[in-house]
Amino acid sequence: MKYNGKTGVAGLVMEIPDKRMATEPYLGCRRKNMLHQTAETWRPPLFSRPEGLVGKLTPAARRFLDLQAGSIWRDLAGTLPRARGAVLDVGCGAQPYRELFSGATSYRGIDALEAKVHFGYENSDTCYFAGDTWPVEDASVDFILCTETLEHVPEPRKFLAEAYRRTRWYAAADGPFRRPLALHPL
Repeated sequence: MKYNGKTGVAGLVMEIPDKRMATEPYLGCRRKNMLHQTAETWRPPLFSRPEGLVGKLTPAARRFLDLQAGSIWRDLAGTLPRARGAVLDVGCGAQPYRELFSGATSYRGIDALEAKVHFGYENSDTCYFAGDTWPVEDASVDFILCTETLEHVPEPRKFLAEAYRRTRWYAAADGPFRRPLALHPL
């Protein structure tokens, strides 16, 4: 067994990681040391609005293959059709759950201005806003939907205070690794 920055076990040589280097031999392979990565380079595919046959099949395939997207869809498919009145979808992105609402609702989507830049979403019927204050009248919404949004909010207390101020009845929200969907009267 040697120790000059290397240790040998049964003839296997492995490098001791050096924090200054991004790639190093480790257990005989050269691989990027992800502990020292400062930015995220992978992004999940964006949801798109269903247009045509391919546009309708693509989200269905994603829900089948993506456990998180599929579980959110299944949770919401049992809840959203029962919603009534004014609906506000906060952090709506491409509005992938809009089709689950019945005709007994009036749907409105809002999203942060940064979503257009960071995630590439831009819909003509989404109201984009900057800052912490939502462009919605107080107590004007019957149901708030907020999916895959809270983990991107720097100050969740302010965000939830906005939801409370805007809604009359219910809010549905989820975040990463939170199942089942939380549905709470306000």
